[in-house]
Amino acid sequence: MNLRSMRQMSVLAASYGVLTLLTSPSAASAACGDGTFEPEAEECDDGNTIAGDGCSSSCRIECSEVGAAATEHTCLHGSFGPFVTLAAQKFPGFVYSEVSAPHTYFTIQLGGEQNVGHRAVIFAPNATGAFGIYMKSQFPLVVRDASGAAVPEFLEHAISGCAVPDSLVWVKTFKTLADSETYTLDIGPVDAPSVSFAIENLAAFSRQWYADKDGDGFAGTLIAESWCKTPDVYNFDGDDCDERDPLINPGAIEVCNGVDDNCDFTDDQEVADLCATAASGSVCLAKTDHVACGCTTNADCLTGTTCDPQSQACQGPLGEGGAAGQGTGGTGGTGGTGGTGGTGGTGVDAGTAGDVGAAGAPSESPSGSGGQGHGEAGHSHDDDPRAGSAAAGKASAGAGGRAKTNGSSGSASGADDAEGSGCQMAGAVPANQGALWACLFGTTLLWRARRRRG
Repeated sequence: MNLRSMRQMSVLAASYGVLTLLTSPSAASAACGDGTFEPEAEECDDGNTIAGDGCSSSCRIECSEVGAAATEHTCLHGSFGPFVTLAAQKFPGFVYSEVSAPHTYFTIQLGGEQNVGHRAVIFAPNATGAFGIYMKSQFPLVVRDASGAAVPEFLEHAISGCAVPDSLVWVKTFKTLADSETYTLDIGPVDAPSVSFAIENLAAFSRQWYADKDGDGFAGTLIAESWCKTPDVYNFDGDDCDERDPLINPGAIEVCNGVDDNCDFTDDQEVADLCATAASGSVCLAKTDHVACGCTTNADCLTGTTCDPQSQACQGPLGEGGAAGQGTGGTGGTGGTGGTGGTGGTGVDAGTAGDVGAAGAPSESPSGSGGQGHGEAGHSHDDDPRAGSAAAGKASAGAGGRAKTNGSSGSASGADDAEGSGCQMAGAVPANQGALWACLFGTTLLWRARRRRG
């Protein structure tokens, strides 16, 4: 619906005493500063009501100059045309040359005495919206509507970047020209025989503005769409696919986790070599409750590892048990303690632990003359529930000595002693205290008898 039709509807409604409110559902629900851009009701919405950041406190664009897109496009026409030369007519008048062709570099011959009087041409927009008149030199120019009233300028400023022989160096903008009207371009007075310009529909060069809400250096929240220059705090790329997570952006490294980390809109399971060096497997798999690197066959595993079908993860080989310990008793002293069994080896990364090594062989500790034998069982790996077996140590006593066993199934045997302590004993020592005293008493009587005989 154009402006003229809306005016007609307003007049019709007023004539019947009816107030007609033309709003859309989105316009009615829009709230400035809530961070949701509603184009039908707002020019911008950056999530705040602070002025000076490109979007005003009332959600209007704070435009300082025309954006680069329109300027760069116009520069091309300054270099390559099309070029059209027309004669202007004296203003005011009745018949004028027309400069309505879009994207055209016009040269207007003014004629008459320079710097005296006004000349004019007419312009009929091909759309309703904002237009920019790019000028080769800054000269007096007024756009007048059908009633002859001057159309307010929106902004004007110098431009740069057109490195062409006939550079366009200045732009005047008019925010709302209607395609239902024909406008007169009132030129002059000008101290030159001609002027050159190109007229652009600025709306055709609108760009979306995006904000970086999660601070990762990539923008992704749409806050406006405008032909004005994008403020430095915004970006027109908008390639961040998740503004809630700073770890997700186009610069992130993609990993096998079920998340589009680098915003390339590709499923992890479709990315080649994502798990190429993973110890758990070279295939990105969707498991029961998550996505991770894993395997389906042994071919998906590194050399020396195999695929466990239950966990869908590669496992390493079993380790080897340690060597048995050894101990030997000294002469007349206590026998050495049996060595501890070696610890079971551990599998390679991500594999299960190796079987526990068998316990060391029991040590044998013969006692020296009059000494004490002491053997002890080897120990199994006590850090693993699959404990190895532990054989008991074995000790044997020397002549007149005493055997001691410290094992779960060890054995001890005393050697025959002819006169180790003056008593005939089998089994190294008397079995109890009474026997011991009997032995000592009998030995004393025997000694006295021999002395008397002597």
